[in-house]
Amino acid sequence: MDGRLREHFSNVAAKRLAAVEVAAVKVSNQHEFNAERSVVEMLGDERAELACEYFYFGDEGEDFVRDEDSTLTYYDSRRAVDHRPAEYRMYYPASSTAMKNAWEGDWLWIARRHDGRLAVIIARDGSESAARLDRLFATGLRERGMPAKGEDNLFGIFDVDSAQDGDLDIADADLLQALGITPSVDNERHLAAMIKKFGGSYPLPTTKRFTTFARSVCAGVDPVGDPDATLFEWFSTTNDLFFIYERHVLQPLLDDVFANRAHIDVDKFFELATKYKNGRFSRAGLSFEHHVEALLKANGVRYGRPKTMKDGSKPDYLMPTLDAYGDADMPDELLTFLAAKTTTKERWRQIVTEATRIGVRHLITMDPGLVPDTLSAMAENNVIPVLPQPVIDMYPGSMRASMMNVADFIALVREREAEAVRLGHIPSAI
Repeated sequence: MDGRLREHFSNVAAKRLAAVEVAAVKVSNQHEFNAERSVVEMLGDERAELACEYFYFGDEGEDFVRDEDSTLTYYDSRRAVDHRPAEYRMYYPASSTAMKNAWEGDWLWIARRHDGRLAVIIARDGSESAARLDRLFATGLRERGMPAKGEDNLFGIFDVDSAQDGDLDIADADLLQALGITPSVDNERHLAAMIKKFGGSYPLPTTKRFTTFARSVCAGVDPVGDPDATLFEWFSTTNDLFFIYERHVLQPLLDDVFANRAHIDVDKFFELATKYKNGRFSRAGLSFEHHVEALLKANGVRYGRPKTMKDGSKPDYLMPTLDAYGDADMPDELLTFLAAKTTTKERWRQIVTEATRIGVRHLITMDPGLVPDTLSAMAENNVIPVLPQPVIDMYPGSMRASMMNVADFIALVREREAEAVRLGHIPSAI
């Protein structure tokens, strides 16, 4: 999927919010963003009341607020003072619900649409939404951080042509749809084959059947020679194909419930919206597990998938085998625990208490929205994030050192397995 932000926006200004710019902090009551020279180059030097929408994203998509049909007033606060240089500001309405949620340090984007309207987008500091928007707009706020006390808190101005808005996942698409942008999908040619294979009507096929089909259309991938590119391609293709097929299946269902009705049942609307949206995310997680398992099998990696451990936990993958984990003579350093989660959020903390024999745990994920604080917390809890190299490449260079790619993880577990065989703790693979 591709967000094609360049088709919606021309450029974007980005920074972290300063205390004086957030009325809720009560340092200032001016309800204004400071607009230095770079913003003047973007908006011009004439006073204007610009049509604007305000968006606020809280943690994990919660507390989402959208103010439509609002304004942003752009002006020179020193216009009437001849002996002082211009000082441009952007006034936002005190009634803005989105801005009432904002706080010092939150991430701010002011994106200019091609028709001149603005989108003021705020995301909570440290949230997944903030990291994803930073990647999508390619604004580098994760690297910049908040200015130190006494330093200027300036906007950076970015050309949207450089936006990294391709290869979207489900969470990216959900985020952009909240902004009123529908991602484009380039795999429409497979719809006829999916209708033939899965019937083209509700219910949707199982995730196992669907992921098997998705892998079958990924030509040219090499799960052994390049497991990183393969996992990335499998998962991206599954997202694309599911969006296409879901739209085909759900459209007649929704038409039957809502089309040409004098009255739409609001409760029914939210019931269906919640059902299908939650289904998307649930399927994404299960699909990812199927792809990880297919990749491990292709590489001859042995593993066990316990239903429930004695402590009540359910680790995703224990390597090399379940029997080896239960063998008191097996050296702990030859055991590996791998958890699989499409996005981490705070769910990575769940694995810290699982498979307690293993000191360092690995978490394989497709999450492009990790932030430095999360990576630091993972390291403190001996959790190593494993990501396909194409996803690692989406991160600033300063964040990549704490990540492991898929090829290196597979090499690690195969080395441990070989040593366990050599020591006689597990038999040779058949």
